[in-house]
Amino acid sequence: GLKEDEMADYIATLDMSVFVLDYDYNSPSAEHLKATHEKLFLKVRNSHPDLPIIILSMPKYTLSDYELSRRAIIEETYNNAIMRNDANVYFIDGLSFNVGAHQYEMSLDSVHPNDAGFIRMADSIGTVIRHALEKKN
Repeated sequence: GLKEDEMADYIATLDMSVFVLDYDYNSPSAEHLKATHEKLFLKVRNSHPDLPIIILSMPKYTLSDYELSRRAIIEETYNNAIMRNDANVYFIDGLSFNVGAHQYEMSLDSVHPNDAGFIRMADSIGTVIRHALEKKN
């Protein structure tokens, strides 16, 4: 969604084992992302102080300057959490999904992952989720 306040309030009430924060593509502008990204993170964090939260940036193999500015906003949320000594926050750089062999075969249009792209994303995100849940227990 667009990170409406009502949805953030609802999400913060859910019983979760892990929360994956990934809505860069849905945000209509960098300004909107800046105004809502950390706000949503903090809403969830305040309701769930020990919940592992995984923050993702846009999963593409190349980013325009505009997309890099959006990635910087997402990284800022992560870096601010680290500066607050949040030990249960993780950042996955979307650029990392499409590196190495066959990197240009993970999407047909450089935006939407195909089956291979989704498998690579699931493997990467799953690894971080497993680590976060093992660390928690």
